[in-house]
Amino acid sequence: MKKRFILAGLARVATLPLVLALASASVAGASADPLASGAPITALALRSPMVSIASQGARVVAVGPRGYILFSSNGGKDWRQATVPVRADLTAVHLRDARNGWAVGHDGVVLRTDNGGESWTRVLDGRSVLEILNRSYEARAAAGDTVAARVKGEIERLMAQSASPDVMPNPFLDVLFSDASEGFVIGAFGLVLCTRDGGKSWEPWIERAENDRRLHFYAAASDGASLYFAGEQGLLRRLDKGNDHFTTIETPYNGTFFGVHAAPGLLLAYGLRGNAWASEDGGASWRKIETSVEASIIAVLPAGGTRLILVSQAGHVFSTTDGGRTLVALQVPRQGEVLAATLVGTNDLALTRHGGVNLVTLPAAR
Repeated sequence: MKKRFILAGLARVATLPLVLALASASVAGASADPLASGAPITALALRSPMVSIASQGARVVAVGPRGYILFSSNGGKDWRQATVPVRADLTAVHLRDARNGWAVGHDGVVLRTDNGGESWTRVLDGRSVLEILNRSYEARAAAGDTVAARVKGEIERLMAQSASPDVMPNPFLDVLFSDASEGFVIGAFGLVLCTRDGGKSWEPWIERAENDRRLHFYAAASDGASLYFAGEQGLLRRLDKGNDHFTTIETPYNGTFFGVHAAPGLLLAYGLRGNAWASEDGGASWRKIETSVEASIIAVLPAGGTRLILVSQAGHVFSTTDGGRTLVALQVPRQGEVLAATLVGTNDLALTRHGGVNLVTLPAAR
């Protein structure tokens, strides 16, 4: 029942590929506690729908349903299954370098690796997340903080609808560490946690995200100086590091942003129905990138210099060297829906599909 409750909440964004790809697995496994045992080691993992993928050098890691995590040490040519302590459906992976990485997912799961994805340890789950939220907001509400009292009430109402009152049901949908110490995990209904000691302790930042409607956060990105969150209904936020509070960036699009790319001098938000928008002035003004496709844009990948690779859910691959003013369609095999993508080096594109991960070589840049 708990997984059905989560998915019902996410169903109002019915085209979200990174979450709905997990629906059948989540409902099928709803009767077992996904936090009680590790992911089964099985050949099925190699053919499962990995919904997020990341790379650092020749190290590539992909995550998906039932706690499945795959890793490759040779640029995606060969894959092995990792040892994972939970069976929760995973939604996102982030590699800070070739050895250190993070993964998040349903049931409030946050995992960490320090050996390139070969094995993972549990950092948080829905029980510890709920404890963190209750401890923080109850103490502040008791001290007279009216904002904290409102968030405390929201949490109480959410848990009253859950079949497991000791487990925070909201899934995390992305994770980003700007350095070894500072990191964020974000997710459904505006859930945000921050750590500044490498994951040893966490602080809830729900009320700091300027998201009173509790819209879903789907993606985080940093250009080294600024941190951004993107989400549904054109949601885009930038962290004001001076006061540890996020501010709103107005966008001309009110559909869902599945991702955000941030680089010095270029901010790019992308998502539903081929929509991608670029700004060279930190979000003060925007121009539409004309992709000419209806499929959702699911990845924007830096490919060296000013070159970016855009990938759609339908398998379109575009190259741009001018911030999206002109796009070059690259001829790569289109073999079904793409769930996630990452570049391995600058020429090999690792694509995750419903049957696993495959590697394609991009044509030379023009």
